[in-house]
Amino acid sequence: MVGFASLRRWPSSDVRPHVNVRRAHPGESEELSVLAASAKALWGYPAQQLALWSGELRISPESIVREPTFVAEEHARLVGVTQLDTSALPWAVECLWVHPSVIRRGVGTLLLRHLVAYARAKGQTELQVDSDPNAEGFYLHLGARRVGEVAAPIEGQPRRTRPQLTLSIENAAQPFVRSPRATQARTEFRHVPFMNRAHQSASEEHPAGPRPPLVPATAREWALNANASAAILVEGWSDQAAIDALARRRGWDLQSEGILTLPIGGVTNLGAFIQVLGASGLGLSLAGLCDAAEEDYATRTLERAGMGTDLKRTDLEAMGFFICEADLEDELIRALGATAVEAVLDAQGELNSFRRFQEQPAQRGRGLNGQLRRFIGTRAGRKVRYGSLLIDAINLAQVPRALELAIAHARTSVTFCKGRGTSAA
Repeated sequence: MVGFASLRRWPSSDVRPHVNVRRAHPGESEELSVLAASAKALWGYPAQQLALWSGELRISPESIVREPTFVAEEHARLVGVTQLDTSALPWAVECLWVHPSVIRRGVGTLLLRHLVAYARAKGQTELQVDSDPNAEGFYLHLGARRVGEVAAPIEGQPRRTRPQLTLSIENAAQPFVRSPRATQARTEFRHVPFMNRAHQSASEEHPAGPRPPLVPATAREWALNANASAAILVEGWSDQAAIDALARRRGWDLQSEGILTLPIGGVTNLGAFIQVLGASGLGLSLAGLCDAAEEDYATRTLERAGMGTDLKRTDLEAMGFFICEADLEDELIRALGATAVEAVLDAQGELNSFRRFQEQPAQRGRGLNGQLRRFIGTRAGRKVRYGSLLIDAINLAQVPRALELAIAHARTSVTFCKGRGTSAA
């Protein structure tokens, strides 16, 4: 039987716990069993009834070894657990419990997303749920539908029943938004520790040298932990910094809207990220930026991913993928003008370094804009930092078209999905 202790009230504030989800260990059996009993007790069941359920609430070491079991961990403390029953056809959610101390923080939603992603990867098309009556609303808001009920009377509640639910993996691949309350819940995991590191302000100091590349598996983990609905795929960290800075200036909190900006490490990785995050993976809505020199490669990648045939630039834009001429730094320099960019360099104490850079033989044949672009790109940390600084200096009416439209596409797709999810409840 599946319960969910945090359903009683959805959050009224923005809570940001540091929560990770991982596989459970058999040695955690007793702690998880106590957690399940505490969660069940929160619904006000009498002690004698809880004692009768003690066997059902126990999460044994054998079941942890045998079945996919995941825990939510906050600062090395277990705060949630969920388990599948893979012997059932279709697979069933055996349990989903959240510790009473972290109710209204979206832990249950996070755990269920992990179950859905695991089941999808194993080829499942739906999950069945034998739900506690107090938990039914939680599952319905996250896309489940009621298919029946079974009698489950207890002392004082002779007509009590347990709802029988089905959660379609196809539906679950869409953003988990089925009501305004679910929309509020989805924002609560956008600042887990690795998300903070990945999305820290690009105007802060960064170590010299290239930043570690992002791989599809890590992007998938970010998306799951952030309950993301959409992703903007960009080539590098400086592009991410520019998007984050523009969103800040516009007053948008993209992460709270369910949008991640993901540096994919170059266009050659585009196909792998689409496979993991797009329709065949997590089902996120995708947008992206691409350098002009890589447009042909990006087009062929989208075609191979089944997103169309004989695609033209207008087709790419309709999908949310926009081309920078020649790259985003070049567009920002042209939009600001060389004089304004030099003023930014001066404010950062780097104008003299740039003057010395201009005197190098390799730079003498370049125009001023080309020299600025090359100087900004000579160090990875500098390039990331200026991705934000140039946006901070630009007139918002002159923001490069590709950058503006990529963000707009992602925000529009999330709004559409929210409306569609609400209407389907």
